[in-house]
Amino acid sequence: MRFPGLDKRALFVAGAIALCTGFAGPPRKEVALVFERIESLCAEEKFDEALAAGEQLLRLGWLDNWRRELELDGSWFLAPIFDALDPWLERFELGTSSVNRRAALHYARGVVLHRRDQAPGAAPAQASEEAAAATARGGFERALALAVAEDLRADASYNIGTLALLAGEGWRSQIPEIAGPSAAPGGPSMGVPLGAAAATPESPSPLEEARRAYLEARELLSVRLRLDWRDADTRANLELCLRRLKELEEIEEQREQSEQSEEDQEQQNSEDSENSDDSQSKEESESEDANPEDEESPGEEQPEPDEPQEQPEPAEQDDSQEQEGGDGEPQPSEEFLTREEVQRLLDMLKEHEEEGEKMRAQARQAQRRKSTRDW
Repeated sequence: MRFPGLDKRALFVAGAIALCTGFAGPPRKEVALVFERIESLCAEEKFDEALAAGEQLLRLGWLDNWRRELELDGSWFLAPIFDALDPWLERFELGTSSVNRRAALHYARGVVLHRRDQAPGAAPAQASEEAAAATARGGFERALALAVAEDLRADASYNIGTLALLAGEGWRSQIPEIAGPSAAPGGPSMGVPLGAAAATPESPSPLEEARRAYLEARELLSVRLRLDWRDADTRANLELCLRRLKELEEIEEQREQSEQSEEDQEQQNSEDSENSDDSQSKEESESEDANPEDEESPGEEQPEPDEPQEQPEPAEQDDSQEQEGGDGEPQPSEEFLTREEVQRLLDMLKEHEEEGEKMRAQARQAQRRKSTRDW
């Protein structure tokens, strides 16, 4: 996946030469020479001299200087008035620069500042809004706001989106899941001039900052892609931005699952601890209930080993033997009825049977009389 930096897009020399055609001010040849000098000084890493060379394009008089100061200060109230008066100012040769040429200058300043910030040993960018105008992104934003030419607007929007993407990459490198547990929380490690503050204990989460930067880059690169959908660099950066956003979502889901697992584990440990305490309390209670019985039995006086045990008296032993002997006497044998007793018992049963038959006969007769009366 290609991830081009701004150096591949720094075509401000050719763009500025084309934009200066027909512009009022210095001759086209002089403008081309100034931009070539800026490019040469950037290659030699003489960034301050390159910025100073760019100032020559606006040092055409007090009106240009004042106009430039208003633009750098972010005054968007008087600047449109100057833009509307450009044709009249040029007609009377008051030395004002054209809008496109000033946009080209801001674009060139943005490229120079970006290269300076990416140079080895460059100082980190400041986080204040006042310093934002002096950053590469500030130059590209000025160029985008002023430019009328479509090519310059496309390049400026591409660079702003790419700077946001680079800022997201810097914050992403500080995410612990990506950089490892040894990564220190804080701002981006890359020298990206996006107003990133140095690492402090109050710094925001790298994941949230990376998401914010990627979302901004997605919006800006989408604008650039609408200007020219065939631009391969814009499509590559936009695709990378979308992949990064998806990666951040996965990391956030993993964190939520990990936190849920830790909560479940803590709850399980708490329940296990409570169950263990209840079981231990129950065992102690049962042990306390069993101890009194165990303590009472040892309380009985037991003969000490040194003391002689008392022997039972002979009289008691004889009584017990007599009692056992008495219990061992033979039981009386079972008695049987004699023949006369059996005959008397049979006669009694016969009498009872005759009386029962008489009673049943009387009952039947009474039943018949009752039936006759009812009929």
